[in-house]
Amino acid sequence: MIKRRTTLKIGLSGALASAFPLQSFAASKQAAARTDLTDLKVLYNSNYAESRNLAASMHQQQIQLEDMAEDLAALWYGKLKPELAQRPGILFGLGDRVDLFCIEELARDFGMKTVFRLEHLFNADGSVIHLNIKGQTDKDVDRLLTTVPGFGYHLTELVPLALQNSQQSIDAHKRTGPFPMQGKSSLVSWMIS
Repeated sequence: MIKRRTTLKIGLSGALASAFPLQSFAASKQAAARTDLTDLKVLYNSNYAESRNLAASMHQQQIQLEDMAEDLAALWYGKLKPELAQRPGILFGLGDRVDLFCIEELARDFGMKTVFRLEHLFNADGSVIHLNIKGQTDKDVDRLLTTVPGFGYHLTELVPLALQNSQQSIDAHKRTGPFPMQGKSSLVSWMIS
């Protein structure tokens, strides 16, 4: 005769056993999909030297590039939205806060959100401060990007870091909207997926 306690034990052990392999399989499948750079689209704003540096560096790796300097709405509705409707992808970019603000809002059509964000503040002496979403400097980022102009060439090295962060469940929220931080000129690098 089957007792109630035995039924509960079997049900609970079955539920636990089936949950863990499915979660790890789903996580490994998501991680594999995230490292496929064929889904990566790089958006840059040719009005900024560092953004052009990023484009030059990504062009060498034959990654799809899109200039958002002229008409961001035309780029989104004419090219990016139809492409993302056919095949979801990852958007990585460097531009000003207005560029990011617009892309974030438009990407909501696909349930996409900013999963990585780095603020690049330019000081009067020409040095650059790189701040994460918490407004803090990061030793790894400073080592990769340096604190002098020309960091755009090295942003390609941030893609694996951004992909790694996107696998964690973080949501890089907007802190101050499309306006520059602390009255300084700034650029923002970001990943939206």
